[in-house]
Order: sequence, then structure tokens, then C-alpha cells
Amino acid sequence: RKKNIADTRTLQYCFDVFQSMIIDLTSLEKLLFNTLFARIAFLGIQHKLPGEFVFELHLFRKEVSDKQIFNDNQQVFDLGLYLIGRLLSDVYLLPIPSKLRTHLKKPAYTKNELKFESFYPYVKGLIVSYAETGKYFDFLPDEGDGIPVRLFADKLDLFQNTLNYIKDILKRENWPVPVVIRDIGVATDGSYYPKAIVLEPDYLVDVTSVAECFLPNGANADYYLLAKLVPSESSKHLILGHIVNYILDELIHNPGVTFETLLKSVFHIAPLEFCLLKDEEVLFTINNAKLHHANLVRVLSKDFPPLALKPSDCIVEPSYYVPGYGLQGRLDVFYHKNNKEASIIELKSGSPFRENLYGLSPSHYTQTLLYDLMISASYDRKIKPLNYILYSKLPEKNIRFAPTIQAAQMEAVSIRNDIVRIENALLDGNAAAELFEGMCLARHGNVNGFLRESIGLFEKVYHDSDETEKLYFNHFCSFISVEHHIAKTGINGLKENNGMANLWLNDIEKKKESFAIFTNLEIIRNESSSDQPIITLQKTNLSNDMAGFRQGDIVVLTPASEPGGARQGRQVLRSTLIEINKNTFTIRLRSKQYNQQLFTSNELWNIEPDFLDSGFRKMYHALFDFLKAEKRKKDLVLGRVPPLPSVADIEIPDYEGLTQNQKVVLNNMLVAQDYFLLWGPPGTGKTSILLKHAIRFYLEKTDKKLLLMAYTNRAVDEICEVLESLNALNGADYIRIGSRFSTGEKYRHHLLENLLPQFSTRSTLKNKLAETRIFVGTNSSVMGKTELFSLVRLDIAIIDEAAQILEPMLTGILPGFEKFILIGDHKQLPAVVVQDQTFSKIQDQKLQATGFFDASVSLFERLYLWCKKQQWDWAFGQLNEQGRMHEEIMRFVNIYFYEQNLKCLPGHSELTSRISDFFGENAEGEILKEQRMLFYHVQSDLTLALAKHNPEESFLVTQLVRQLKNIYEEHGKVIKQDTIGIITPFRAQIAQIRNAFREASMDPDYFTIDTVERFQGGGRDIIIFSSVVNSVQRLSQIIDTDKDGLDRKLNVALTRTKKQFILIGNKNILSKNTLYRHLIENCCYQEGLKPKQGLK
Repeated sequence: RKKNIADTRTLQYCFDVFQSMIIDLTSLEKLLFNTLFARIAFLGIQHKLPGEFVFELHLFRKEVSDKQIFNDNQQVFDLGLYLIGRLLSDVYLLPIPSKLRTHLKKPAYTKNELKFESFYPYVKGLIVSYAETGKYFDFLPDEGDGIPVRLFADKLDLFQNTLNYIKDILKRENWPVPVVIRDIGVATDGSYYPKAIVLEPDYLVDVTSVAECFLPNGANADYYLLAKLVPSESSKHLILGHIVNYILDELIHNPGVTFETLLKSVFHIAPLEFCLLKDEEVLFTINNAKLHHANLVRVLSKDFPPLALKPSDCIVEPSYYVPGYGLQGRLDVFYHKNNKEASIIELKSGSPFRENLYGLSPSHYTQTLLYDLMISASYDRKIKPLNYILYSKLPEKNIRFAPTIQAAQMEAVSIRNDIVRIENALLDGNAAAELFEGMCLARHGNVNGFLRESIGLFEKVYHDSDETEKLYFNHFCSFISVEHHIAKTGINGLKENNGMANLWLNDIEKKKESFAIFTNLEIIRNESSSDQPIITLQKTNLSNDMAGFRQGDIVVLTPASEPGGARQGRQVLRSTLIEINKNTFTIRLRSKQYNQQLFTSNELWNIEPDFLDSGFRKMYHALFDFLKAEKRKKDLVLGRVPPLPSVADIEIPDYEGLTQNQKVVLNNMLVAQDYFLLWGPPGTGKTSILLKHAIRFYLEKTDKKLLLMAYTNRAVDEICEVLESLNALNGADYIRIGSRFSTGEKYRHHLLENLLPQFSTRSTLKNKLAETRIFVGTNSSVMGKTELFSLVRLDIAIIDEAAQILEPMLTGILPGFEKFILIGDHKQLPAVVVQDQTFSKIQDQKLQATGFFDASVSLFERLYLWCKKQQWDWAFGQLNEQGRMHEEIMRFVNIYFYEQNLKCLPGHSELTSRISDFFGENAEGEILKEQRMLFYHVQSDLTLALAKHNPEESFLVTQLVRQLKNIYEEHGKVIKQDTIGIITPFRAQIAQIRNAFREASMDPDYFTIDTVERFQGGGRDIIIFSSVVNSVQRLSQIIDTDKDGLDRKLNVALTRTKKQFILIGNKNILSKNTLYRHLIENCCYQEGLKPKQGLK
């Protein structure tokens, strides 16, 4: 410290060290911490730290970003330094050298005493213990002084399940329990007496999921678990519900629209589901939809006016995130004219079943009660809506008042807490097994109808499964649950806390710092009321320059004027980012917005990341479908029986242009029965050659129907390119499942959604599906259209990028095929998983005995390694001749990743020539003309120790690109868009590099600048890899090791390279990793370029 003054950067570095220590001290606990607050509270409990010490840990955490007690950075810095020393001495038990001890002086401060009022609407915090007498809990407010407050449960009669669960957690695990307490009376001694308690409020539960737990004979959260596990079958009533919602939306926008006009679009709402209906069911659906239309016209024209409801003031399908109650949901209609007039209208296409006192079904009534809580919290209790349920089927009295009763609302919140309790139980495989065993008719004998059928189905399927199948189901349900939990709440640590809860947990500055928001955008095109609801926004002078968004991201649009991220609740416009340019962003809303009040009353807007539950729900359903599958098919996937030996009498054509290795592997793949696993290292032609000729064989020599899938839309585009090339050979046609916004333009005419206008009847669509032999899409898109498997018998499934797909995303559909082929490279990028091995590792010996060790491993990798171990060599093969990398680059990955099995493709001299030969004469003397592999050393900057960007590396990237461009021009070569690829681990550095390009008057969109994940499957002549490792802590984040300790991300970066690989980073830090040290030793070493003076 050259000066006795701590600036902002010094203070931030002090906080980074402090946070690193807290994370380290709590890293061994099998507990998901989604805030630093929770980590500190847990640390205090585990180590029995003095209350004053814990208070000061929290004080420093808060004062760094929002000084309330101290006046300047120096005081906060001194406190941080003191606490770091105390953590070292009191917790790590390390002696502090005397020469340092004198610097560790705690600054003087005066506590701001919490001023208790007689009533608090809500307080967020942690329950850390409960008295042995059971009379009260110790509650630690999030914004308090670090001293627990006594919380008495006298008014929490409806929350006994919640309280017992909290006691059990505290007794069994000694973990603090995050809660929000509401409507709190404060006694004269400062004790809290809340009327409601919300368990884990940052875990949002959908309102509909809570409401469906309410039946006429009572409420039970087990019904939530049942819906989570057992997929619902498509039916005429379900389709009718979708149609009636569509009719109401259109009538609110255009009250005069006729049923005949709407009927033209009805078929396209659920085309595949319509094809599954019988003729009489279709007739039932259409006739009833016409009746609903007539009733809704009457309600809007006759019943709305006496209730002072105007369709023009109604908002259709607004979405709300409400952490104040741990809820999220989408209303059907919200009438909102001003802060005094508001109403909730919930549409139901069925009749009320076993009506309550108000003529409402219990589940429907509960739904409106929870929506009432959401609206109240989102508008800070300034709005008290009137609530109605609209039964569109009834001939009269369609719209019924739903009075707000607080006790009923609290009961619903209690059931919501029970759902969270179930979700927490699912995090552990053994606890999950207890839940599944309890899902039986013996415990739920009082239910009837479809619910009874679902319970009976689950009981039969689960109880008929053998022990290994149950263990498989239990462990993978637990694995998915952990992923789901982290995706919703995030996890606090050195890795970015990227859960959905960041929307309200982080302030604007923190979001900017993590490149997770674009702020203060203005709308320049508003087509939100059209059939394709599109909005285009542009930056203003108040907007931040950089953020880490990509085209195709799921986002939310929110008014920039909302204070503090609306921590209680807020309306969000859920959207997809379909186009992103330098200064403009185009999004597609999930729902049309006829009422423009929200847009006219807000000038500036923010874009932030969003999250969808549907992908996780699909995986749960897929696991249950797997349990229902044929016994032998399950045994094949589980590795308990070998696939049948290859068929010897199949004649394989001698296709042109294949090497001997490719011919052998193709032959083995086509004659295999049950399944075949193709390991295709980069550049070996697994997609362009092997996949192409496999498809060609099945089309020309068999009558088989094919399903082709891949993990990413980019890979599906490549498959479509292969199909287009085959089109000229045999006229093959195909249908693509997916969205036009994520499909390459040249393939969009094959999309099912774009083909639908050609078909006006079910029979013509069914005929088209029946005559089509190839269906293609991402794994996620296909799982969202499982009706296809009931309409078309598909014989062969071929999955590319299979090493990137989680096992539960495949096991539900693969048993339905005669044969499946998985193509991948388990040495490249694995499936994306956020949990660490503490959670995903499989300890059960019975599962380990069949090759299961980690749930995060793909089905491809597990089966490949298992087949190899069992010597089922007819079921797998490896391509070993690559035509992408120069042999100097290949040599390194061959040694460290591919067991020296790779060879250069014969007959390709560019793979073995000198780099100077490429440039021709006078190509000597410059390092970039002479070396294939280079390393540029950049000095580390301590102020950026835990940052995810590095300005010097960004500047160096632009200088290298400029030099390469000059060299190419000098030798008559052209730098094309696919000549150079720039890879970096973090979105923040992507934004930094793009900004550096602009400052250097270079076009950042000319080259691909992205993370390594976006490069998998493609190659570039030159790869520049900006490692952005400013500290040893960050080093672990850029590495993704397999079970042998090899970094798969580095392998991908290297194997994208055709001619030249350039690594940028700090030698001392990178060399801490053995593989990076070897790589640097194999590169030509260079000192980094010096930044220009005044570099921003």
C-alpha cells in the first residue's frame, strides 16, 4: 500500500479475498448456498463464532456496496483487513506474524440499532436455531445487525408442517433455513410474531402447481410430485382448453371477431394433438369451442360492463415473479386501469367440480387467491384487486366472484412450502426413494378420476421395476432436481451466480459487473400486439456498453424505472432474443400484448436473462417413460445385457470417397443391431461422411424411418446441410421440428410450423407425416413434440453430439426405437452441468457394477466405456483419420487426449507442410509466419484477480488480428470471416474484446468471438484463445476435466484449429495446471504486446 488511502479497486480486491475465504471455509458442505449472506450465517453456526464477529462479517459484506455506518472506503477496507486476519487466526487457526498484526486494527463504529415498529409487512432472513422448549426460533434478518431476533410461532397455526420441517433441518443438519416472514407484529421486547412464513422464497413455485394440489376433499402436495413425474396424456378437453384461451385473447383484442374467422387458426394451435383425436373427438372439440365463443362474446358485452371491466383496459397473460411469496405465475386476464381499479379474471373451460360456498372449484379458487397475493406484492400493496373466475362453458352466471380470505391464502402458501419440502427431498436419492414408495393408492385412496388413474399408474410402474431400475430412477431424479434447484436459485461461489433469483437478488450495478443486463433501452419498434409479437429496442446514452447476451437467449423485458429490482415481486415480459446488433436488440414476446399501457407509461427498459422450467419437466417425464419401457430395452440402456451381434448378410455399398477406416466403421455401424456408438474425434468426418452415408443407406436400401437429432441448433443445421446434399441423389424429404428463430434460413421451409399452412385438414397432415421418412431437430425440440411418436412409427434414431446430451434427455425415447446410433466424442465438451461431483457422483455399488459412476456423464460416454470394458466390440467404433488440424497441432492433442490413435488424412499435403509455405516467397522473419503454435505471456493484474475480463488481453487480440490481416494482404491472401476464430471462457471477455475491436475501428461481427462451447463442431484456420486467467482461483473455472483429469475445453479450443493456434495468458498462473504447462512448453513463447497509452 503505497498510499494510506483505499480506492474502490483496492476495496474490491479486499472483498474478493474475503469472499474467497468464506467460500473456501464452507465449500465442503453439501449445501446449495445461493447468497454470501447464507454462507456467513452457516459459518457462524458451524464454528460457533461469537455474535459480534458474525455481525462484523455481515457488516463488511454490506458496507462494501452500500456504506451505511462508515464514511469512506478506508474504514471499510480496514474492517475487511481485520476480518481477514481474524478468519485466519480464529477459524483457520494460523498464527498472524507480528509485523502484520499491527496493521489489523478494527475501525471504530456505532451500530445503527434496528428501530422496531409495531408492524412489518415482511422481513427476509434465516432461521438459525430453535429453543429447546420449542416456544421460539432464532431468526436472523437479512438487513439486521447480525443479532438473531426471537420469532414466536403463536400465529402460525396453518404452518405446522413448515415449522416441523424447519426444526428437523436444524436438528438433523444444523443448516440455516432461508425464509420470508410476513405480516409481523413486533412485541415490546423486539420479538417477532408473523402470520405467515415462506420457505426458501427464492425458489419460485408456479401458482398452477400449488392450486392443483387442492381437491374437494383436501389439499396434498404429493399431487404436485405426481404431476412432476407422470406426463399427462393429450386429450380433447386439454386441446379445448388451449382453444378457449386463444378465443378469449382474440376477443379482448377484437370483440367482433367471428368463430368462423378464428376456426381457420384453431387447427394450428395444436396440430399434432389434433391428429391424435378420433373424428368424433374433433367434432366434439369444434362444436364446444363454438359454444365457448358465443358465451365469451356474451360475457364481454353483457357481464363485463356492470363490473366496470373494459376489454381495452385488460392485459392478456401477464407474467409475474414474486419472491416475496416464493411464487411465479401467468394470469389469464388482468384488468388494470389505474392504481385503484384492478381485477383478476381467471378463465376455465370446464365446469366447476364439487363447488365450494362461492360456486367455485377448490383448485380454481386457490389459484385466484394466490394471484391476489402476487398482485398485492408486485404493486407494494397499493392495489387490491377484485377476483373473478370465468367459466366459459356455462350457459349463465359465467363470471363468479372469488372473495379474498386470508386464512385460505395462508393455507395455500403452506402447501407451497410443502412443495419446496418435496423439492428438497428430491435432492437426495435416498429421500427421493421414500417419496416414490409412498406414492400409492393405499395412502391416497380418497381420490378419484384421472388423479386416481395417475397414482395407480405410477404405483404399478415403479413397484414393478426391479431394484436396479429403481436405483437408476431415484438417482437421476435427484440429479435433475439439483440442476433444477441451482438453475432457479443460483449458487454463491467464485463461479458466476447465474440462477433465476439473480433477477431480484442482485442490484443493477452487480448485474452490469457480471454482464447480465442491458439497461435503459428505448423501444423503436413495437409490434407487440401482432401475431408475431416483436419489439425492437436500442441503446440510449444511459445504457451500459457491454453484456453477455447471444441470439436465441431466453430473456425478460422489464421497466427500467422499477426500484431495487422489485424484490417483493414484479411483472415481466418473457421473451426470446431473436436478433442482436451493436446498438439494437429485437425480441419476440411469448404472449401478445393488446393493452399498451405498460409501454406508454415506461420510456426505458431493461433486458435480463430468464429461465424455463419446461426442460427439467421433460427429463422427469422421460425417466418415467423409461421405467415403462420393455424390459430388454431397459436392460440394453442400463448395460445389463449386450446388444445383439451384428447381422452378417447385409450388403453395404462401396460408397465413393471414403477411407479404409471410414469404410470399416460405416460397415460396422450399419450391420450392428440394437445400437452402435461412434467415437468421432474432430475433423474425422463423423457428420459430413459417416452420418451422410448412413442416412443414404437407410433411404436407398431399406424402408426405415429415421429420427435425426443433435444437442444444438447449429449441429442440426449441419445435419440439414447433409440432407440437402442427399436430396439431389434420391429426392429425400424431411420435416424439421423447432423454431424459425433458431433455424438456419435456408432450412426454414422444412419446419413443421412453416408447413402447416399447406394443410387445412387432419388427414392431409397425417398423410404428410406418414409419407415423410426423416424427422430432424434438437433433442429439446423433439422432446417437446412427443405426440410425433404416437403418430409415426420411427425405426432408427441417430443422435449427433451425443456426448453433450444428459442421459435423462435420451433414455425416455430410445427404448421406442428398433435401433439407435450415438455419434460423439467424449474427449470434447461434456453435457452442461452446474452441480459438482459432490452431488452428481454415484456411490451405489449396484449401479457402479454396471458402469454408473457419475450422473453428469452422458449416455454415450457411459455406454462406450462400458462396451469397451465388456469387449462388446461389435457395438462401437472409432474414426482415426482427421483432415482438419495440421500435424504439429494434432501431435499435442494426440498425445494428451486421443491415445496417439489419430492420423492425418492421407493425400492432404496442407496437413504436413510448413506454415511459411502457405505464404510463399519472403515469408521468413516474422513469428506469425513461421510458428504453428504460439503463446503470448501477459502480466497478471492483481486488481482483476477474480474478474472475468482482461483489457490487456483484449487489446492484444486486436493487435494480433491486425497483424495477421496485414500479413495476409502482404502475400495476396484474404482474411475471410471463417479464417480467424477468437475463443475466450467468459461472456464478459467476449464483450470486452468486441468493445476493443470497435475502439480499434474494426468490425467485431466479422469474426466469431465466443466461448468454446459455440465453436464445437466447426473449425477456423487460426484460433486465438484469450484465457483471461487473472488468478489461480479463476484457473479452475476455465478447465473442464474428465475422469482422467484431462481438460476437455482446451481440447475443443485446440481441435478447432486448422493452421495456427495462439494462446494468450499469464504463464505463471496457467502453468499451475499440468496440461497448460505442457502446452506452453510446446508453443513458441512471446512476451505480450504493451498496451497503448491511455488504453481504456
